[in-house]
Amino acid sequence: MSKKNNDNREMFDSISEEYDFINNLITFGAHNKWKKKIVSISKKTNPKKILDLATGTSDIAIELSSIKNCKIIGVDPSSKMLEVGQKKD
Repeated sequence: MSKKNNDNREMFDSISEEYDFINNLITFGAHNKWKKKIVSISKKTNPKKILDLATGTSDIAIELSSIKNCKIIGVDPSSKMLEVGQKKD
């Protein structure tokens, strides 16, 4: 792993608990609209598999889980971000 990639992973690890709040703050809540749009488009195509790259705290993957008979795989270089996502319902 390059130093830059490692630095990015460490940075996201360090803010994982506050990430959702920070994201809401810096986008003025617009990220919620973007996420809903992604889910809406995805539901129309009725996919069987979805790969959510850089899933972060898994908000989109969690919403996509409402698609019947669809397997969602979320990956992220930050294990701490994934841990936060795993705590969500």
